[in-house]
Amino acid sequence: MIRKYALFSSASCLLLSALAIISGCGQPAAAPARTEGLAPVPPQPSATPQPASVEPVPSEPAALAIPAPKAPKTPAEPAVAIPKNPKEVPAATIVPLGEGSVSAKSDAPNLVPEGNWEEGYPGWQLRGKAEIKVDEKEKLFGVRSLRVGLKGSTGCELVRWEVAKGEVKAGNRYLLRGYIKTQDIDSEASVYLTAFTINSTSKQMSWFKSSPITKNTAWAEVDVPVQVPEGADALAVRIEYEQNSKKAAKGGTVWVDDVSVTQVTQEMLEPENLLTNGDFEAFTNNWTDLPDASHLASDTDVKQLKGSASLRIDLKGLDKAFVLQWIKGITPNTTYRLDGFVKTKEAAGDAFLTVMAENSKRSNKAWLSTKKVNGTADWRKLSLQVKTADDTDTLAIRFEFRSEKEGVPATSGSVWLDNFTLTKIE
Repeated sequence: MIRKYALFSSASCLLLSALAIISGCGQPAAAPARTEGLAPVPPQPSATPQPASVEPVPSEPAALAIPAPKAPKTPAEPAVAIPKNPKEVPAATIVPLGEGSVSAKSDAPNLVPEGNWEEGYPGWQLRGKAEIKVDEKEKLFGVRSLRVGLKGSTGCELVRWEVAKGEVKAGNRYLLRGYIKTQDIDSEASVYLTAFTINSTSKQMSWFKSSPITKNTAWAEVDVPVQVPEGADALAVRIEYEQNSKKAAKGGTVWVDDVSVTQVTQEMLEPENLLTNGDFEAFTNNWTDLPDASHLASDTDVKQLKGSASLRIDLKGLDKAFVLQWIKGITPNTTYRLDGFVKTKEAAGDAFLTVMAENSKRSNKAWLSTKKVNGTADWRKLSLQVKTADDTDTLAIRFEFRSEKEGVPATSGSVWLDNFTLTKIE
């Protein structure tokens, strides 16, 4: 899913991604659903999960230019030899957030605490042209985010050198995470979050780079996993703006919030997805209970930021539509989490995700559902968490669309599905 990108020139712009973890995206409570057969998920009194927020993100507010506190003098930039090609990061992800979405913070120590911009941006070095300010109005966490104005820039980068120097050990895994929002980025430009490892003589050892963020992107969580090679003893973090045409940007703004680097385990980096073809790269393989084929398409033009295609369902003539996958061998008394991305256009009805749990006798069934999306909405992450009962051995994962009036087919509209995951929490 991650493609290899050429490193931008020394004038490349590094824009810092602010990181934190998105669990359900600041989720409002859903209407109660039937919960028989499902043990409650603490601390909730019932098994009804907290669904993801799906309200559209409000229009871009004017950023408030707050003078940054005077940063202490930073050390000279190490002479790091940058390789010609970055290492691909197969597990790197970009996850759009809904309105009001706030990720749960990690308990692991953040190795770049100044990445929250609460004290300005000490320790960070800008190379290339850009206007950097802290912004108290447009932010996800704390008091402020970092705002980067790109007008006139042909490429720039913001670098934090020698992160955790002397503490980084060969074989360790780290997660670079940041939150990024873009507005009016040039069509031939991209924003990246990158990390690289260096040794005691400031020699570059390995390089890790996120997928590109382009044009107008709502707040998105950007994850870049890093594995330390033999000989490395420090990390460096970079937010970069790459202008492929080398022309000066006519405008454009990038916001970055809550950048963090934390040490994590392999399981935390790459949790197993229990769904097969949850990204719909193989069209409808492994999915059942589908609408007629005339309503289905593999869409390579409209897709969530990770992957090469989504599943499109054309709603005209449908009063309901389902996409279903059964997962057997489920562990009793265990918490599972379903995440999926849904986009709608003129959908005259409700689109949502559901989970059904049942036992070996195919009884004790219970359906739980996320909040509903309708009308026209950009990609939204819908999430559902459930704890199985003593006798649960199967989960059914289903997308549903139901028209506004039961039995009355929709006259227009489309819905897109992408990057569905089912993971075991405990």
